[in-house]
Amino acid sequence: MDAFASLALATDCPDKHVLDRKPESRDAPLISLTSLKMIILQAIYQAIVTLYLWPAAEGSKTRVFNTFIWMSWFNLLK
Repeated sequence: MDAFASLALATDCPDKHVLDRKPESRDAPLISLTSLKMIILQAIYQAIVTLYLWPAAEGSKTRVFNTFIWMSWFNLLK
């Protein structure tokens, strides 16, 4: 398990509605349909921006890479 995820699970106080919720079935998907849509849309957005910047980079591919990293970082924050 990820260290930050385990810290978040260990330090958050449980809410009453979470404790009263029934367990998910074994066949339930790990990623919901909404999450899957967001992942796909973010991947398409990053691919379009990266492919748009690639020809204009002219030997400085570092800017393209940094743009990709910043898009990933801001996606993490929202």
